[in-house]
Amino acid sequence: MKIAVLVYGMYREFDIAVKSWGILNNFDCDFYFSTWNKSKQNNENLGYRRELNINEKMILKYYPNGIIDILDEINYIGLSNSEKMIFHWKNCLSLLNESNEKYDYILLMRFDGYMELSVPSEMLPNLIKPNILYSTSILKNNNDKFFLSDIFLLGSYDMMKNLINSVPTIHSDIHHYLGKHVHDLNLNVEMIEFLHINVIRPNVIEINDVKINHETIHNKRNEWNNTLELMKIAIIVYGMYREFDIAVKSWKFINDPAFDFYFSTWNKSIQKCQPLGYDLNEDIVPEMISKHIPNAVIDIVDENNVEFDFNGLGEGLINSTKMIYHWKNGLKLIKESGKEYDLVVLMRPDSYMMLNDDGIKKLKKCSLDDRIYGCNYIHITGPEHYFLIDTFFCGTFHNISKLIETLPNKITMNIHTELAKHILSLGLYVDAVSEFNSAVVRPNVRDMEKNETLNLDTIIKYLRLWDSNNTK
Repeated sequence: MKIAVLVYGMYREFDIAVKSWGILNNFDCDFYFSTWNKSKQNNENLGYRRELNINEKMILKYYPNGIIDILDEINYIGLSNSEKMIFHWKNCLSLLNESNEKYDYILLMRFDGYMELSVPSEMLPNLIKPNILYSTSILKNNNDKFFLSDIFLLGSYDMMKNLINSVPTIHSDIHHYLGKHVHDLNLNVEMIEFLHINVIRPNVIEINDVKINHETIHNKRNEWNNTLELMKIAIIVYGMYREFDIAVKSWKFINDPAFDFYFSTWNKSIQKCQPLGYDLNEDIVPEMISKHIPNAVIDIVDENNVEFDFNGLGEGLINSTKMIYHWKNGLKLIKESGKEYDLVVLMRPDSYMMLNDDGIKKLKKCSLDDRIYGCNYIHITGPEHYFLIDTFFCGTFHNISKLIETLPNKITMNIHTELAKHILSLGLYVDAVSEFNSAVVRPNVRDMEKNETLNLDTIIKYLRLWDSNNTK
């Protein structure tokens, strides 16, 4: 039985995982590797901050005949984590196709997958059936909400080639969309019960080699994931108080103990749209925020008491300058609190968020120190044409602090251009996370029809109506 083993993704804990791969010696295997040139794993709560430069020797010492492609992740910054994973799948398959070798089966697995058999190894070839897709989970389907584990997939050569070639672009929720894809292909999925596969985390090095097994790796993985959940995150909510009563209904994280909130806003909220009959001028008081988030730190500023330099600025640049003021003031509130945070988020009070539970988990992992995370990546279409959406950012305390502190107090060019160039000048880049997208709530949502449901589609509908009437 000849198997092509496609090993994909970031190089993680391979030196430990590969010790368990001896079970593959029961087959005639060739190995194809697609990975990044850097490996990064951080867990501040456990004291881990690791970055390795990856080279072919780190793989060839175990598999001298392996086919290896090591890529620079910086060239793929527009891709979500799920898209990067699928990219590596397809890249591995390209390496296989270029070899012109023929195989009976294809196995897809990660660098950090630890394997442990529950049957004698010589029985393994007789347990694999050609018409089955093997995974570490069954294919679940609950009211068209699918789930399929992605860390290990084994199937016949033609089945796996078709699966990989036809898998669509997946921006998020890899388990759902992969499961749906497999369902649509009408594949028979079985959980590979005779083989335990677990993901190794860096803290497994604390275990003596003799004690490394499926159970101890599982426990260390849980310790790693659970301590990531303990990260402390400061959210700076900045800018004019607008439609917070509605927007906050979408903030599923407000009761999560990992998050603390710091508000910097004006004492007046002004929203006008004459064609739609809106001329709002509202006084802002702390209770308008604390009724939703009782422990929030709130600074309501009288704009007349702030010394701005608006000389030579148009209305757009004035508003951008005010925005940066609130960013700096929010950071000041955090520092005055005396608390330490792993991550900082920047967001507006009128943002209706798309973040679900999976998105919140992703937010808590936005800890790599070479980037800032946002709604989109930086678009560069010419020497002076840069663009970056400015409504939501997340990153390490160090990176967000550095961004805010080094921005000028006075914004003299388009904020989308200024931010993009400034972030790049700091040696950082922006990693796009699709779950961070949001829509701005406009006042006309207050008057939505009784039969309408408050959701993202409704918010966008009224936002477009407001904007089409040339609001300011």
